[in-house]
Amino acid sequence: MRTEQVTIFKFNELSENAKESARQWWREGDLDSEWYECTIDDSISALEMVGFYNVKIYFSGFCSQGDGACFTGNYEYQKGALKAVKNEFPQWEALHELAEQLQLINRRYFYQLAFKLEHSGRCSHGNSVTVDYIERLDGFEINDEVELFEELLGTVREFMQEIYIMLKREYDYLTSDEQVDEAITINEYEFDENGSIV
Repeated sequence: MRTEQVTIFKFNELSENAKESARQWWREGDLDSEWYECTIDDSISALEMVGFYNVKIYFSGFCSQGDGACFTGNYEYQKGALKAVKNEFPQWEALHELAEQLQLINRRYFYQLAFKLEHSGRCSHGNSVTVDYIERLDGFEINDEVELFEELLGTVREFMQEIYIMLKREYDYLTSDEQVDEAITINEYEFDENGSIV
């Protein structure tokens, strides 16, 4: 049996190398696992205002091939959607663009267009989503279905990329040295001289 003495350090007392070890420890395990909830919830609310329902958002990130964000759900034209999203989210230009494009597409079909987005594969980017079906609610036939599929996918994929950019921005902010240092300090973690938690 032996007794060892260990000197305990607060974060601001560590050397720069030890601080970096402490930051790495925090980034690997102490980042709140629900950090993305606000961005996801806002995106779902916005999509519902545009006319989507049963929305689910998937994402992975941020340093691997196949990373991205996408969403699935059903869509029917929502009267006044463009005005509503501009009032509720005045700075969110990508959302305005989505609402405007869906409105323009719908105008050609007398605002009777409905479609469903489905996720396929293991990736979470926009190319992993397809249009499962398109229909006109008034029962008329859609003659240009193939072109319409591509147009709809192009429109929604742009907004999926926007969701990914917002998530990446939030993650980068939360894992920045400044934010990590603040989180470690506020929680009063203590470390040994190498920056290992004690």
